[in-house]
Amino acid sequence: MKTTTPALCGRPQIWAVGGGGTIMHFDGAAWSTVTSPTGNNLETVWGAAANDVWAAGVNGTLLHYDGSTWSVVTSPTSAYVYHLWGTAGNALHGVVADGTILRYDGSSWSVHAAPTTTFLRGLSGTSSGDVWALGETGTILR
Repeated sequence: MKTTTPALCGRPQIWAVGGGGTIMHFDGAAWSTVTSPTGNNLETVWGAAANDVWAAGVNGTLLHYDGSTWSVVTSPTSAYVYHLWGTAGNALHGVVADGTILRYDGSSWSVHAAPTTTFLRGLSGTSSGDVWALGETGTILR
């Protein structure tokens, strides 16, 4: 399993994802493997709450956990979604290998063109209106 930044979804909920669609959950006492709806490699996981967790990875894979089941969500891209970050369940962003940025508004995902085709690898910010994307070759977008 690839090490990822785990989603901390309230104590003691922790999620981690990895190769072959691996999804693991820590319930405060023990780690367990959870049934995944995909065999695609997963790269990133982020959660707003225990019943609102997202995972993403290769081939544009987007998954959502509603508190009981992980399901595949229609993705606006077929490229590698490398990192997810957000401030709330209706303000989530993702960076994609082809330099695009994804945004989730609480009901659907959309693609936002970035002024680069550089592989974007990370996201962070202070609010949904102040988001930074980081990529290869020193690329920094705001």
